[in-house]
Amino acid sequence: MFNPAYCALLLRQAADGYQKTALRGLDYAAAFLVLPVVLHQATRDLLPGTLTTKLHFWAQRHHEVRIGFAQRMQDLVPITKEALLFSL
Repeated sequence: MFNPAYCALLLRQAADGYQKTALRGLDYAAAFLVLPVVLHQATRDLLPGTLTTKLHFWAQRHHEVRIGFAQRMQDLVPITKEALLFSL
């Protein structure tokens, strides 16, 4: 799951989806939120089928997602950076 090509594909799909909804590009900092959300099974299972709400409000409603999120995000920083470099 931490293959740079696979993670780059996930980041690309997230950036494309963000571009379509927000009508602007995904911020560099926001790219670091993608992998901890998508690669963590418990968090991924709670994601809505479509983006009907903003991430902040969704995270407030699902407090269990916030438990350990900071550590997961910190652990995936090197992998996210490698995937971004791979995709470039």
